[in-house]
Amino acid sequence: MNSRKIFGEDAGRKLTLALLLAVFGLSFAFGALGIDFGEHWDQRKIVRAVTTTYQTGILLPGWYNYPSLSYSLMMIASLPDSAAVVLSDRGIAPQLTGFEHNVNQVLSISEKVQEVLKSSGFLLRARLFFLFTTLLSGIWTYALARQLGATRWTSLLSAALLFSSWEFAYHARWIAPDGLLTQFGILTILLVLLSLSASGYRRLVWLFLAAVGAGLTCGAKYYGGMFLLPVLLAAFAYSREYKLSYRELALLGLGLCVVFGATFIISTPGALVDPLRFYKDVSFEVYHYRSGHLGYTVQAGLEHFTLYMTYLIFAGFSAYAPLALSVFLLALVGVYTLVRQRQGWWPVILFLLIPVLHVGYLSQQKVLFVRNSLIVLPFVAILAAQGIALLWQWRSFSGRIGRAVLGIFAIGLLAVNFMWQYNAAQSIQNRGQADFRANLVNYIQSHPNTRLYLSPQARELVEDLSFPNVVGDPQQADKFIYFSREANNLLANRFGLYETPYGPYEVNLNYYPSWDGDSRLVAIKVQDALNQKPIRALMEGTEP
Repeated sequence: MNSRKIFGEDAGRKLTLALLLAVFGLSFAFGALGIDFGEHWDQRKIVRAVTTTYQTGILLPGWYNYPSLSYSLMMIASLPDSAAVVLSDRGIAPQLTGFEHNVNQVLSISEKVQEVLKSSGFLLRARLFFLFTTLLSGIWTYALARQLGATRWTSLLSAALLFSSWEFAYHARWIAPDGLLTQFGILTILLVLLSLSASGYRRLVWLFLAAVGAGLTCGAKYYGGMFLLPVLLAAFAYSREYKLSYRELALLGLGLCVVFGATFIISTPGALVDPLRFYKDVSFEVYHYRSGHLGYTVQAGLEHFTLYMTYLIFAGFSAYAPLALSVFLLALVGVYTLVRQRQGWWPVILFLLIPVLHVGYLSQQKVLFVRNSLIVLPFVAILAAQGIALLWQWRSFSGRIGRAVLGIFAIGLLAVNFMWQYNAAQSIQNRGQADFRANLVNYIQSHPNTRLYLSPQARELVEDLSFPNVVGDPQQADKFIYFSREANNLLANRFGLYETPYGPYEVNLNYYPSWDGDSRLVAIKVQDALNQKPIRALMEGTEP
């Protein structure tokens, strides 16, 4: 497929592009609606690094546990605020002149900018900047699906599935590197496949642009360096087609590696400027992921892989497990479609390489943060849309009834997912206004056949009321109800472990039980509670 035809040239092009931008805008609107979700672990370090830069004038974050692309993006996000401070500054006392005046004026502006950066207003604006950047992943997903040979409508469905994912949506609001990794990663694969379909010097142009993309992906998170592999494989495919000598192939590969490395260094200059600190921080992260992290610790290998896939299958594409499972099953059909309709093996290999490599690499670690799996979601979305397209053409669905059922399912899935996102965003806007007593009473009364044991804080809310299904002995209870702030270092990454019927839905608490957000009511089966030392101690009234 010619790169100029990614978005098509017929009458349907404008309609599909308009719908794509509409879905993008809807996702951004829902993200903005829930942008004030409270605290996040990473944003503190990144904001502190940017504030320090305005204080010292040194354009380095000073820490390298992550590469510096997140810091750089935060610096860019701060420019409108710093420019506003400069424009509004009225100068220093009139008696100061010359050099003394200039120095004092710079210090005054610097102090004012630092104060602005510490404000909640700046933080929310910066989150919108990260949100917009991450949501570009959906645009590249559309283009990548087209490059794989999908129709415009199938490609639009690919992007819509990604945008409708609540997991993708709430992660996209974070000031963190994972959204950047996803956005630059999927862009890199698009550029790689564009190089396969181009000819002559344009093929090399796409290849070197892909190397830049891979360098930026590595600049978001270090293991994003794996995106260099499909770039080099595409170069190998180019060498086979144009019959390059081994020397020419080696020079091409070296050139791509140099571009990749230079891009990474530009994004993370501390690797050269501050090599000892860089080595120390990267070594710490390698040790960190190999040793464990509180409740996010898992066994490397089979357990990590199983929990990773459970998340992807049952939570990745919908807050409702049956819908998420349906998307994953459709993605398996999509793999068959991709292989069956292939126009050569290279596009198939280069498309599937990263998801397989990513799952295999992360499964070898002892720390499981599901935000690391964000990069896989665009690939699954494309495959699921391909699966729906195959069923649409399948003989059993070729009739009106079959296609109507399939169409209703696809539209219904998107409608349910976007409605959940809207409700979740509304719950964030209403956070801090919850009537916990009313919530608790409602939960107790709506579960008359479930024996409940309450934590100290929960018990205080209804101590003047009596319920037949609230028991005084945890051994007699079916479920334990507590406030999330009452227990720390809880077990993470277990699908369906925690039930959160009320409160803001800024994250999936099953995968982030240590979330810094507002305290909310949580219900857990007593047997699962007793298996966790912090909750067991809370139930028994002892220190964990």
